Amino acid sequence: MTRVTSFVSLLMPLMMISRARGHMSNGEFDPAKEFEMNTALDTALEKVQDIERSLIVTGAGLPLGGSLLLVAHKP
Repeated sequence: MTRVTSFVSLLMPLMMISRARGHMSNGEFDPAKEFEMNTALDTALEKVQDIERSLIVTGAGLPLGGSLLLVAHKP
């Protein structure tokens, strides 16, 4: 069975805002800054990702997101 779905869909709006703010601040994008957050926020975002993982495991396909998951079998 081949499967294609996006993930980081529910958090995509926040990801886009974060990246836009990073680009507007000084013109240079520092990807490491996206990993700097307090523990409470990190926990809350992980809970959102838990919901998304549950949807994917049950077979739901997410049409867009920050990342793409592709599962394929070699014939």
